[in-house]
Amino acid sequence: SEMLTATFRGRPLNGKIERVPSGYTSIIMKEQRRPFTEEEERTVTVTHTFDKFHYWNLDKKPSADDRFSQMLDWVELSKTLHSPTEATVTSSQISNVSI
Repeated sequence: SEMLTATFRGRPLNGKIERVPSGYTSIIMKEQRRPFTEEEERTVTVTHTFDKFHYWNLDKKPSADDRFSQMLDWVELSKTLHSPTEATVTSSQISNVSI
């Protein structure tokens, strides 16, 4: 993807545009009124949705080694790990396995 550059308070920023993983929706929420106590119920409203966003690093180019990029990889990995499988294993099959 296209690399972006900018500055913030004189410091260089390097970034790129990331897409939200397919099957997911990103939302921006707003709280109309803050509660007076921790026990009081909070009410938020969805104000916007988005499918891509700018991702910035300070002083280095974005790469696959960044924690943010790794987090997006985990989203895909999690989807795979938690998807249903067709194979089933019985208890007799487990007891015949030697380690």
